[in-house]
Amino acid sequence: MNNSSRKCVTDISSSCVLDCKSIIKSPTDLKDYKLIQLENGLKALLISDTTYDLKKLDQEELEVENGATNSQTGLKRSAASLRIEVGSYSDPEELPGLAHFLEHMVFMGSKKYPAENEFDKFVQENGGSMNAYTADEFTNFHFAIPRKNFAK
Repeated sequence: MNNSSRKCVTDISSSCVLDCKSIIKSPTDLKDYKLIQLENGLKALLISDTTYDLKKLDQEELEVENGATNSQTGLKRSAASLRIEVGSYSDPEELPGLAHFLEHMVFMGSKKYPAENEFDKFVQENGGSMNAYTADEFTNFHFAIPRKNFAK
């Protein structure tokens, strides 16, 4: 990739926006797409549904927080998914199951959530869900959470 196909941005910490011409989407898809590359080389596709009135959504979320149960549209959720191109086919012959073991180790703690399963607990306590799976050629991690809690 040459430097002319990317530009650095200030709204996404330590990342550069990549050329999005390679993203194929339906002409009826009104979502905004942004492809970024982080300092560590990880590429991420950001997808935003900008078709819904955020003031209306803020009002709905406030009503639900105050006990309303008749939301007509359903509240929006934010989600993230990470796919690593290493799966069970990458296991060394002498260590079958290594990729799946490492999938589980990811949930054992991180810098922001150091205790075992602390991130999982945070996601569940904030109305979200998460999971992961190891396939033959890749491992996938994903979670979804109400949009108001995503930034936490």
